[in-house]
Amino acid sequence: MTPTQYVIAILIKEEDQSGLDNITKVIGHDLFVKDVHTLRDAGYLYIEDDETIVVTEKFYKTLKGKGYFDMFFKAFPTSVIRQDGVRDNLRTAKSRCATLYNRIVKSAAKHEHIVNCLKFEIQERTKKGTLGYMKRMPNWIRDEQWKDWEDLMKTDKVLDTVEDIPYGTEII
Repeated sequence: MTPTQYVIAILIKEEDQSGLDNITKVIGHDLFVKDVHTLRDAGYLYIEDDETIVVTEKFYKTLKGKGYFDMFFKAFPTSVIRQDGVRDNLRTAKSRCATLYNRIVKSAAKHEHIVNCLKFEIQERTKKGTLGYMKRMPNWIRDEQWKDWEDLMKTDKVLDTVEDIPYGTEII
C-alpha cells in the first residue's frame, strides 16, 4: 500500500468527503480511481452498490489492531439517565464485550448491519424519550439486541402514536 493509498483509506474510514475531494484534485481523478481499485483488489476496501465505499477489517488490522469492535464501541452510547435520575454507564466490561462481539461478527456486512441497527435504536429511543431503558453493552451484545430492531428498520416505520396502531391490535 502506497502512502497515497493509505491516506485515501483513512479518509474513507473517517468519511471525510472534503479530504477525498482535495486528494482527488491533487493526484487527479484517474489516479484516485486506480488507487481505490487497487485498495479494493488488495482487500482493504469494499465497494457496495457501486457507490458506497467502506474499509474492511483487513485495513483496520493495519491500524494497530483497531477493528470492528472499536467502531461499534465508538457508536455505542456512553451513558444514559435512568428513570430514577441516576446516570448509568452503558460501556462496561470492554474486554468481555470485545470478545463477544468478535465471536459474532465475522464480516464487514454483519458489522455494518449491527451498527446500523444500533444507530436506529438510538435514534428511535431518543425520539421517544426511552433512551434510559437501553441495555448496557455486555447485555446488548449477549442478548443480540440488534435483532429486535432490524424488523423495524426494514419497514422504516415505527408506531409513534395510538392513532398509528391498527384496529384490533390493542391490548385491553
